[in-house]
Amino acid sequence: MSILEVTDLKAGYGNIIAIDDVHLTVDEGDIVTVIGANGAGKTTTLMTICGVVKPISGRITFMGKDITGLSPEKIVKMGISQVPEGRRIFPRMSVYENLQMGAFPHKEIDNDTLNWIFSLFPVLKERKNQKGGTLSGGEQQMLAISRALMAKPHLLLLDEPSLGLAPKYVELIFDVLKEINKKGTTIFLVEQNAHMALNIADKGYVMETGRIVLHDTANALLNNKMVKSAYLGE
Repeated sequence: MSILEVTDLKAGYGNIIAIDDVHLTVDEGDIVTVIGANGAGKTTTLMTICGVVKPISGRITFMGKDITGLSPEKIVKMGISQVPEGRRIFPRMSVYENLQMGAFPHKEIDNDTLNWIFSLFPVLKERKNQKGGTLSGGEQQMLAISRALMAKPHLLLLDEPSLGLAPKYVELIFDVLKEINKKGTTIFLVEQNAHMALNIADKGYVMETGRIVLHDTANALLNNKMVKSAYLGE
């Protein structure tokens, strides 16, 4: 069953069309990834789904409801959270205060969710009173993911979660994404690290110059000659 359906989606910035005729589906319980080069339209796709960029045309449905053009606040309250590219935590707020901000759709922190997050990222529990801006890049990425999870989303969107991270943090983040998915959260992942993304995904899409040019099971894409040559360095 599809939790997210994007149909004929067209969006951009001013007179610049960033994505055009984008079709994709995310099935409930899956991890789905979109891979592609810089400037392919991956981030714009996520930003349009979560309401930051208003679509020019097309339709987005979430859990059977049309969310096309709704405000980001309404979309979060419906059950979609995003981890943006570059993390964008609140650097002057403590770790705990950042998590409080993530819980705003529910007006208060759910202790079960908080304890689960601390089990995923024990370092955040140790540093809950530390300002977010003093954390390392990897720890800030943990905080950005945790902040999004505090909203208890049905669908978690992630934009380049491995960007700029040391290899040990990349492996940790992808391991945790698998754990989050096992707990029941559907994941839609935009990622330049195609090998890591496809290795945890159920299904993948390849985007070039604003359009989806290929989609298949993640395993099939890992063995696709074009994908190997263009995105896996093989």
